[in-house]
Amino acid sequence: MESHFERVLAAPVAAKRPAASTLAPLAAKQPRVSSKAIAAKISAVVDGAEEQEGDALDARSLKSMANSLLKEVQRNALDREKHADDPLKFLESELALNLQLERWQQVAAKPELFGVMMELQTFSLLC
Repeated sequence: MESHFERVLAAPVAAKRPAASTLAPLAAKQPRVSSKAIAAKISAVVDGAEEQEGDALDARSLKSMANSLLKEVQRNALDREKHADDPLKFLESELALNLQLERWQQVAAKPELFGVMMELQTFSLLC
C-alpha cells in the first residue's frame, strides 16, 4: 500500500489549466462590428429569403398546396364530427389546418396565379 502512495506522490502533477502560451492566440482581440453593419446583414438575409420564397410559388406548387389544403380540410371535418364533444381531441387537426391556411397568404402577392386557383377550385375551400 505504501508503494502505491509513493508512486502517486512521485508522479508529476498535470496542470489543470492550460499554460498562458497556449491561450495567447485565443486572447487576440477581434475587431468589433458596428450595430449598423449587423442590421444591414440581417436585412440582406431577410430580403434574400423573401425573394426565394416568392420565386418558389408557381402553378405546380399551387396545385400541391391545394391538394394539401383539401386533405387538411377533410381531416379536420372528420375529427370535428368524430369528437364534437371534446375540442381538445381535434385541436391537432385545427392547428394543421391553420398552418396550411397560413401558407396561402403568399398567394395574395401573386395575382397571376388566381386563374390557376380558379381551375383548381380552391376558392371554395378558402371561403
